[in-house]
Amino acid sequence: MRFISGIVFFIFVSTLSAQDIHYSQFFFAPSNYNPAHIGDFDGDYRFVGNERRQWASVTIPYQTFAASFDAHDFLKVKGLGTMFSFQTDNAGDSHFTTNIFNLGASYRFSPDSNNTFVIGVQAGMSNKQFSTQDLKYDNQYNGFYYDPNISSIENYTKLSTNYFNLNAGLKWKFNMNAKTNMFVGASVYNITEPKESFFQNVNIQLDRRYNFELGVEYRVAPKWSVLPKVLMSFQGKYAEYLIGSMVKYDFISEPFNEWKLLAGAWGRTSDAGNLFAGLMYNNWTFGVSYDINLSNLQPASQYQGGLELSVIYIWKKLPLRQKFKICPKYL
Repeated sequence: MRFISGIVFFIFVSTLSAQDIHYSQFFFAPSNYNPAHIGDFDGDYRFVGNERRQWASVTIPYQTFAASFDAHDFLKVKGLGTMFSFQTDNAGDSHFTTNIFNLGASYRFSPDSNNTFVIGVQAGMSNKQFSTQDLKYDNQYNGFYYDPNISSIENYTKLSTNYFNLNAGLKWKFNMNAKTNMFVGASVYNITEPKESFFQNVNIQLDRRYNFELGVEYRVAPKWSVLPKVLMSFQGKYAEYLIGSMVKYDFISEPFNEWKLLAGAWGRTSDAGNLFAGLMYNNWTFGVSYDINLSNLQPASQYQGGLELSVIYIWKKLPLRQKFKICPKYL
């Protein structure tokens, strides 16, 4: 019943708000899982956009949007990556909103042609706020129906809170042979464990989040590759394991005309599974996935979870295309 929305809201504030924003397409949301991913791409500049919408079958949809912009070699300094990112998340009747602004930097160095190490840091401000306009309470039930003119007897002295945050990470990339390369990454978020209470309660803090990633790309045929990836995240008493793989097919491989098709599936620790499809066209990458809910909420969700979209654009200097063939002078 919507009469208990206020109670549900406070449960979210005291428990679920202690978890960070997360994505099923974690491999297309790099700065959300390891600052060492900043600037580590083939190109000069990268834009990443993520959008997620979930629980539409159960309640008011929870919606998340993120955008980031990073540079490969900032100011032409070899190995220096920089980034700006923004995330916003809106949930439930209270319009509980989380806004996150981050700046980040990384440094890459390669002791030899097969190994690359990256260290990254990220810092910024977060804001959490809610609205009471659409909340309804048991006290507003007059015995027959809900009456908005009855006082809720709730007194909110603070509808918004801000805090500083700090994240850091490491990554190692290794080229095993001509067909296989891999990476291992580890990071920690919320290093300062900031206070996020709306009631000045010093015991309500944002737990540190520890992430561990492993990814491999193995070319099984001239046009086919498999890319298994694993993500393990730990935050307070919560743990999340994402295990799965995608396949990549080089549909067209021509100068200035590259098309690659992606498809994959991941499972998330008896909570959900998701199916993924993607397209890489020259400097553009597009991804779409859908979560299939397998948790205890399944009777209400009817297996419906969340739709997630991603887009990546990488700008890099390319040699100019010749519009015609230049013939030798003796012809």
